[in-house]
Amino acid sequence: MNQNDNGQDLILTDNNNLYGNIDFSPYDKVFVLVDGNTEEYCLPILRSQNVFPINNIIVVGPNGESRKSLNSCEKIWDVLTQNRATRHSLLVVVGGGLLCDVGAFAASLYKRGMDYVLMPTTLLAQVDASLGGKTGVNFQNLKNQIGLFSKPETIIVNPDFLLTLSLRELRSGYAEMIKHGLIADYSYFERLSALTEISTTTLTKYILRSIEIKSEFVAADPIEQGIRKGLNFGHTMGHAFESLSFSTQAKGTLSHGEAIALGMVCETFISSAIFNINSSLLEEVVQTVEKVVSIQNITIPEYAEIAALLYQDKKNRSGELRMSLLKKPGEVTIDVAVTREQVMDSLTYLAELKKIR
Repeated sequence: MNQNDNGQDLILTDNNNLYGNIDFSPYDKVFVLVDGNTEEYCLPILRSQNVFPINNIIVVGPNGESRKSLNSCEKIWDVLTQNRATRHSLLVVVGGGLLCDVGAFAASLYKRGMDYVLMPTTLLAQVDASLGGKTGVNFQNLKNQIGLFSKPETIIVNPDFLLTLSLRELRSGYAEMIKHGLIADYSYFERLSALTEISTTTLTKYILRSIEIKSEFVAADPIEQGIRKGLNFGHTMGHAFESLSFSTQAKGTLSHGEAIALGMVCETFISSAIFNINSSLLEEVVQTVEKVVSIQNITIPEYAEIAALLYQDKKNRSGELRMSLLKKPGEVTIDVAVTREQVMDSLTYLAELKKIR
């Protein structure tokens, strides 16, 4: 099935058309970027299907959020340079959201840009991270601080890759799917919220709807000057939680989805305070989020711990904290000014939830 995401090809495949048809003929060399997991679990399948030309060159990239860095890009550029990659070469990225971000960023800068194709292998990457042309790396423990917009030639989404994922990885992708429903399709959120089991079987049929929602935002605003900012709901607080967790690992590292889930609780609380949303929505969000992360088991940061991270957020203006918040269930509004007190109140609410859950 072919979809269009602001001009880039998207192929949603099944076992009858496992990886689509990539035309390698325009390229002088093909490089395949994998990480340790996709090299072990996905690459053998791709090789058995003869997906790549015989003379492809394997590049092993980073695992783990701490390696989403310029240093990891340098290692990719080293391999490309040593093997005489040109602007007429192709990089195929086989991995999750982190590898898609790093690989796309590296390809977009190498010799001022080489073509790349994404094969997202995690639920998070398939429904969100690989879509929309955002690329980047972390810098000084700040999420995606260095990056650019750059569209892949093709994105190939194969749900069968999800069979290799842990439950924690599936839950991470589920968090982004929840977000899609909250900002654009409340009935979709309700269907996801009603799931009694988080598994590849239960989630696969919802992948296309999340892709459609993400693609609609991107098509309307390709470089995030307006409504596309709505996709950041839950991410201002969530990225702060995530950055803090991997800079102070003694407190326990959160996955991206777990951090965004917590961010959605805080930002739904703030939305309710600003837009007088019925309190039942907040309780629905909390109950659904707890399928992703146990609020009882997390460490609630003090405001001072995350304040500096919040004020590095890319949506801010003139030193004023801005968030994308829910105006009502299924509708997001952007660039909402949020006060220090409202953020503190949301953290207090999270701390109170921890006591009673």
